[in-house]
Amino acid sequence: MSALLLGSRRTGQKLSGMIAHLINRGAVMTRPAAISDVERARRAEAIRQATASVALEGFVRDETMLALDQRYIDGELDWEAYREATFKIVREEAQRLYAARQHVG
Repeated sequence: MSALLLGSRRTGQKLSGMIAHLINRGAVMTRPAAISDVERARRAEAIRQATASVALEGFVRDETMLALDQRYIDGELDWEAYREATFKIVREEAQRLYAARQHVG
């Protein structure tokens, strides 16, 4: 299952950038820690808005990305870990799509 159906690395970067902007105007947590209900709600809203934005562009996020989002919302991942994991998934998907296109032609 692909991380972003019809997606691209650019889409992953956009999603990541939008979330960064929505969370304290790009503030980065430096370490995972127990988070407050307020922080959890803020993270959930940032993810919701970013997901809605990419959905307007026609992209659908799969279970892998949704699970990653939930880990971030729950405080299991800090911003840097979430961002790195997101980019890793998007890079892997881009490589898979590129390889598939090379075999078709």
